[in-house]
Amino acid sequence: MAPQTFSNAAGAIAHGVCVCIFVLGLDLGFTGICLATAMAFVGRFACTMLFICCRSDYKWFDDVHFFSKETVSNLWPMIKVCLNSMFMGIWGWWAFEILTFMAQ
Repeated sequence: MAPQTFSNAAGAIAHGVCVCIFVLGLDLGFTGICLATAMAFVGRFACTMLFICCRSDYKWFDDVHFFSKETVSNLWPMIKVCLNSMFMGIWGWWAFEILTFMAQ
């Protein structure tokens, strides 16, 4: 299974536990929700790092660098995909707002 599956499960469990502790137990209200969400992201990060560090099939490659010619070559297809994704996200947000105004 992918690391995202485990990290999302760990984040959901951490969020539920932290909400119970901060909101129900300590009565922190909205601040407790914010703290629980932050702890969920920390739990996801920790689970992902633990998963990647403990698995032997994720190898370290010495010939792969962040800045190289291969990193910045042939970027136009990726830019098109990113722009399409951005416009889809913006349209989804605007459509929600427009439909909310229409429903009132």
